[in-house]
Amino acid sequence: MSNSAIVLLCIEILILIFFMGITHNSEFRKKLLNLKFKINSKFKLNLKAEEPSVKRIAYKILFSVIAITFFLTDQMIVIILLTTVGCLIPKTVIKYERYKEIFMYRNPSLKKYNFYLLFLVLIEIVIILMGVFFIK
Repeated sequence: MSNSAIVLLCIEILILIFFMGITHNSEFRKKLLNLKFKINSKFKLNLKAEEPSVKRIAYKILFSVIAITFFLTDQMIVIILLTTVGCLIPKTVIKYERYKEIFMYRNPSLKKYNFYLLFLVLIEIVIILMGVFFIK
């Protein structure tokens, strides 16, 4: 088993522990909810904080990914990690109306929103360049 596979396996086990904490430990859920409230108040955001939950399908997907991890090579793991991050970043894009709603206490403007979008595009470009670099 390669070093990158061990790192990926450790990340997956930490995610599993996090999922189990959310599912079975009410104190952990309360701490996460408190953390969301603190982040909302500290950064003056207008977000809904609801109690976290994990669906059963998430466990099945996680266990299948853990099983597949044992058969991956270094390059495959790097490509999978970069692809995962590359697929998650576009999901963070929000519409301008929602952006104004979330940051209503921080004086939102179109200029700040464009900077936010530019930052996401630059992260995507860096991920693409890292993918090309690691494949070679």
